[in-house]
Amino acid sequence: MTGKRAATCLESLGAAILLVLLLPVMAFLAFAIVCDSRGPVLACTRATTASGPIELYAFRTTRGKRHGDERCTRVGRFLHDTRLEQLPALWNVITGDARLSDAMPGLASHRQVDRRP
Repeated sequence: MTGKRAATCLESLGAAILLVLLLPVMAFLAFAIVCDSRGPVLACTRATTASGPIELYAFRTTRGKRHGDERCTRVGRFLHDTRLEQLPALWNVITGDARLSDAMPGLASHRQVDRRP
Protein backbone atom coordinates (compact mmCIF):
# COMPACT_ATOMS: atom_id res chain seq x y z
CA MET A 1 0.00 0.00 0.00
CA THR A 2 1.43 3.35 -1.00
CA GLY A 3 1.77 6.23 1.45
CA LYS A 4 -0.95 8.29 -0.22
CA ARG A 5 -3.39 5.41 -0.24
CA ALA A 6 -2.66 4.63 3.41
CA ALA A 7 -3.27 8.26 4.33
CA THR A 8 -6.58 8.25 2.45
CA CYS A 9 -7.68 5.04 4.21
CA LEU A 10 -6.67 6.47 7.58
CA GLU A 11 -8.59 9.69 6.90
CA SER A 12 -11.66 7.72 5.80
CA LEU A 13 -11.53 5.62 8.94
CA GLY A 14 -11.07 8.71 11.12
CA ALA A 15 -13.97 10.47 9.40
CA ALA A 16 -16.20 7.41 9.86
CA ILE A 17 -15.40 7.31 13.58
CA LEU A 18 -16.04 11.06 13.89
CA LEU A 19 -19.30 10.73 12.00
CA VAL A 20 -20.53 8.00 14.36
CA LEU A 21 -19.46 9.95 17.46
CA LEU A 22 -21.02 13.19 16.21
CA LEU A 23 -24.25 11.59 15.00
CA PRO A 24 -26.29 12.70 18.07
CA VAL A 25 -25.05 16.29 17.64
CA MET A 26 -25.85 16.20 13.92
CA ALA A 27 -29.35 14.83 14.64
CA PHE A 28 -29.97 17.67 17.10
CA LEU A 29 -28.73 20.25 14.58
CA ALA A 30 -30.94 18.75 11.86
CA PHE A 31 -33.93 18.95 14.21
CA ALA A 32 -33.09 22.60 14.99
CA ILE A 33 -32.91 23.42 11.26
CA VAL A 34 -36.31 21.80 10.66
CA CYS A 35 -37.85 23.73 13.57
CA ASP A 36 -36.29 27.04 12.49
CA SER A 37 -37.28 27.10 8.82
CA ARG A 38 -38.88 25.13 6.02
CA GLY A 39 -36.84 23.29 3.45
CA PRO A 40 -34.23 20.57 3.27
CA VAL A 41 -31.76 20.02 6.10
CA LEU A 42 -28.75 19.52 3.83
CA ALA A 43 -27.40 21.79 1.13
CA CYS A 44 -25.42 20.32 -1.71
CA THR A 45 -22.73 22.29 -3.54
CA ARG A 46 -21.11 21.06 -6.71
CA ALA A 47 -17.36 21.47 -6.97
CA THR A 48 -14.72 20.49 -9.48
CA THR A 49 -11.61 18.57 -8.49
CA ALA A 50 -8.75 17.08 -10.46
CA SER A 51 -10.62 13.76 -10.52
CA GLY A 52 -13.87 15.33 -11.71
CA PRO A 53 -17.01 16.95 -10.31
CA ILE A 54 -18.19 16.09 -6.80
CA GLU A 55 -21.04 17.14 -4.52
CA LEU A 56 -20.13 18.62 -1.14
CA TYR A 57 -22.66 18.37 1.67
CA ALA A 58 -23.32 20.88 4.46
CA PHE A 59 -26.19 21.83 6.74
CA ARG A 60 -28.49 24.41 5.15
CA THR A 61 -27.97 27.86 6.68
CA THR A 62 -30.11 30.06 4.42
CA ARG A 63 -33.77 30.31 3.48
CA GLY A 64 -33.18 30.12 -0.26
CA LYS A 65 -30.60 29.38 -2.89
CA ARG A 66 -28.84 32.74 -2.56
CA HIS A 67 -26.33 33.18 0.23
CA GLY A 68 -26.34 36.37 2.23
CA ASP A 69 -26.88 37.70 5.70
CA GLU A 70 -30.51 38.70 5.08
CA ARG A 71 -31.42 35.16 4.06
CA CYS A 72 -29.52 33.39 6.85
CA THR A 73 -31.70 31.59 9.41
CA ARG A 74 -31.17 31.93 13.17
CA VAL A 75 -29.84 28.39 13.41
CA GLY A 76 -27.88 28.95 10.21
CA ARG A 77 -26.09 31.95 11.70
CA PHE A 78 -25.04 29.82 14.70
CA LEU A 79 -23.92 26.96 12.44
CA HIS A 80 -21.92 29.33 10.26
CA ASP A 81 -20.29 31.15 13.19
CA THR A 82 -19.26 27.85 14.83
CA ARG A 83 -18.49 26.20 11.45
CA LEU A 84 -20.71 23.26 12.40
CA GLU A 85 -22.45 23.51 9.02
CA GLN A 86 -19.55 21.52 7.57
CA LEU A 87 -20.10 18.37 9.66
CA PRO A 88 -21.95 16.53 6.85
CA ALA A 89 -18.82 16.98 4.71
CA LEU A 90 -17.33 14.09 6.70
CA TRP A 91 -19.29 11.90 4.28
CA ASN A 92 -17.19 13.34 1.44
CA VAL A 93 -14.05 12.30 3.31
CA ILE A 94 -15.39 8.78 3.83
CA THR A 95 -16.19 8.39 0.13
CA GLY A 96 -12.76 9.73 -0.83
CA ASP A 97 -14.07 12.85 -2.57
CA ALA A 98 -12.38 15.21 -0.08
CA ARG A 99 -9.66 15.13 2.54
CA LEU A 100 -9.71 16.43 6.08
CA SER A 101 -6.75 18.72 5.43
CA ASP A 102 -7.92 20.18 2.09
CA ALA A 103 -9.81 23.39 1.54
CA MET A 104 -13.14 23.06 -0.22
CA PRO A 105 -12.19 22.21 -3.82
CA GLY A 106 -13.33 24.33 -6.73
CA LEU A 107 -14.97 26.99 -4.59
CA ALA A 108 -12.04 29.35 -3.99
CA SER A 109 -13.30 31.85 -6.55
CA HIS A 110 -16.68 32.04 -4.78
CA ARG A 111 -15.41 32.38 -1.22
CA GLN A 112 -15.00 35.69 0.51
CA VAL A 113 -12.00 36.27 2.71
CA ASP A 114 -12.79 34.96 6.16
CA ARG A 115 -11.44 37.32 8.79
CA ARG A 116 -12.50 35.27 11.81
CA PRO A 117 -9.70 34.36 14.26
